[in-house]
Amino acid sequence: MASRENEKPFLRRNLPSLKDLKSDIKNLTVPTIEQSFYQYGIIVARRPSVFIILCFLITAVASIGLSNFTIDKQSVRLWFSQDTAEHVQNLPINLRTHTVIYEAENVLLKEVLLDILNIHTIVSNLSTKDTNWERLCFRVPQINSKDNKKNHKSVCGPELSKGPCLEKSILQIWGYNRNLIESLSQKQIIWDINNRINDSLSGYPVNALELFGQVKLDLDGDIISAKSSMHNWVTVVDEEAISKGDYIIDVKTGLKVDDKTLAWEKEFMDTLKNYKTNSNITMYFQIASDVGIIINGIISSDLLYLIYGVIIVFFYATIKIGRLNIIHQKPWTSICGLTCVVKALMFSYGICSSIGIPYGPANHIIPILLLGICVNNMFIITQSWSNLSHQEMKLILPKRVGCMVRDAWLSITITFIITLTVFLIGSLSILPAIKHFCLYSAIAVSALYFFQTTSFLAWFTLDQARLEDSRNGLLFCLKHKNWKPSDWSQKQYFQTLLYHLCSKFFRKQYFKIIVLVGTTLMATGSSVGVYNVQHDIQINWLLPQHSHVQQFLSKLSSYYPFMGEDGHIVFSGKYFENNYDKIESVLNRLKKNEYIGEVQSLIDNFKKYLVYKGINVVKLSHDDLFNSENPCLNYDIYVKNPACIKFHLQAIHKHTTCQYIFFNSDYLISILLIAMNKFRQMKAQNNHKGKFGIISVDTQRITGENDVHTLTCISCTNYNYPSNVCVWVDGYHSRRVQKSANEKKLKILSTIHNVIL
Repeated sequence: MASRENEKPFLRRNLPSLKDLKSDIKNLTVPTIEQSFYQYGIIVARRPSVFIILCFLITAVASIGLSNFTIDKQSVRLWFSQDTAEHVQNLPINLRTHTVIYEAENVLLKEVLLDILNIHTIVSNLSTKDTNWERLCFRVPQINSKDNKKNHKSVCGPELSKGPCLEKSILQIWGYNRNLIESLSQKQIIWDINNRINDSLSGYPVNALELFGQVKLDLDGDIISAKSSMHNWVTVVDEEAISKGDYIIDVKTGLKVDDKTLAWEKEFMDTLKNYKTNSNITMYFQIASDVGIIINGIISSDLLYLIYGVIIVFFYATIKIGRLNIIHQKPWTSICGLTCVVKALMFSYGICSSIGIPYGPANHIIPILLLGICVNNMFIITQSWSNLSHQEMKLILPKRVGCMVRDAWLSITITFIITLTVFLIGSLSILPAIKHFCLYSAIAVSALYFFQTTSFLAWFTLDQARLEDSRNGLLFCLKHKNWKPSDWSQKQYFQTLLYHLCSKFFRKQYFKIIVLVGTTLMATGSSVGVYNVQHDIQINWLLPQHSHVQQFLSKLSSYYPFMGEDGHIVFSGKYFENNYDKIESVLNRLKKNEYIGEVQSLIDNFKKYLVYKGINVVKLSHDDLFNSENPCLNYDIYVKNPACIKFHLQAIHKHTTCQYIFFNSDYLISILLIAMNKFRQMKAQNNHKGKFGIISVDTQRITGENDVHTLTCISCTNYNYPSNVCVWVDGYHSRRVQKSANEKKLKILSTIHNVIL
């Protein structure tokens, strides 16, 4: 009985320990894997030429997908989630700003102002083969009445194209009049800057404090001197050229820019670089496209460095895997190993392009990544060949290659699986740029593993057969009979140096302590650095320190630290009035944010108008904005961007007088949204059978609720009664409505006749 009580249960007696289980799994799997690698090496070594040709055929077939190769440089689409990118793509920005900062001891001196005027004159006359400043510039409405109020005839209609170009500088207050500026005394200059607050050409206010940096004021608060002055030019991209495909992607903004505009901007940049000032001033400038030009130049120079690096790696690999004699040298083996990188890249780019994955800016580092993996695998393979025993070296060549693969491939495979897993996990990112990079890299790493286990292994076999046949390592046709290598070429000098110099120190106790302490300190420092890392990106980090843009950004932050980036919030949806309280709450929170300098909105400006008119409206609605008593209502908006939008909501069959309402707002889309909602209400009540459209002068396109049609006519002769109006109703567009019986038949309650954005 006692012996039975002390006896272990049956299951516990027959259950192996964890240590035994690990040993059994290892003994079962490792030999199986090694045997599989051994057999694979023999198969490749017996038919090396077949596998080399097979790899080239696979690469050629995959490369067919390169016909669909596309490069995506649009930053919004790359670095934001897909849903965000889709929303932003519906709000394109077609204005481009070019800025110059003038630096002097006092930029208010007459000679400095004349130098600024010279720059203005040069830019005004600047032209290329296809365009010039007058065609590219963004034009603004003109205020030239005596009471400083908007002249409506110059705000809307065909006359708008004759408005002044938007150019912002201190010379606005003198209307860029050379004779006037040359006649000014220093006292008059100071007086004008502090008292003449409007642009002499357009009539809009000029804020001198926004244009000057490091300003000095007198006791009365007047400006008496400044060390910098800012000068801005605004141009508009050609939407029609972009629609025809004549564009490239701007690297900085990721937006489409037509070729003519880019050519003019490059000419502008070259002109500023070569300009020599007459006075003691320094210019710092940034053109809208120069960041992209500089970054593209950096990429081109980096490509040259990559070529140099490949050449260095080639010579290093040739020396490392071969010997310094005519037989044991292996330049072609090194070339074959490096061409695996090229084949892997072509395979990856071809496959990804064929399934519609665009090439992003982060993909530039993939060749460097593959080059490092490739060289590492080459060294592992050749070192495994050197480590074969004397018994294994007596085997026939295919079996020797199999033994080499058996010893080396497990290490290479584990590294490949880990690397592939990392990239597959990264491909789950919601950021398209990271996702595309990881997908390209995962396919490229997989292709590199395949090509090195086939193409490189096959070539290694052929080269080893060449070596054993005493053929020249560079010219295979030359055979050296009775050749013996010199003793010095067979020695491994680098390994010998490491053994004699470093092995003595590695065995010392103090050296082990130094290694442990150093490793601990490095790990601690790295952990602290990772904890304190800041997630941020600035455009100047991508630019070389000596570039003119880097210098401009430095001066901009020094002289104008209050200047930030413009942001836009666009509210979309069908029920604007029901969400008014929420929208106003968001605006109030933005105004209270310490990092936001100014908030402009349609709602605030409309409320000011209601107060000015004495209208008591608790909650805005469609009826407030579109009063049925005013069948002709015009909205005229001039915003900081700047942009101008004009449209009419009217019944053409009635003779009415328009009521004008003025706003200053960045949120143009809100007005169009309200107009669309009002139209839908009228359509739901069967008051209108037509469609709602937006007519754009620049793009010559009309966009409706569902379709896009080409517009052929835009004109509006006056506001009291448009005798010539473009409309889109009942499926017809570009239709001229004259004073006739036909206009009584057309119940047109919604016409937008001119939009410039």
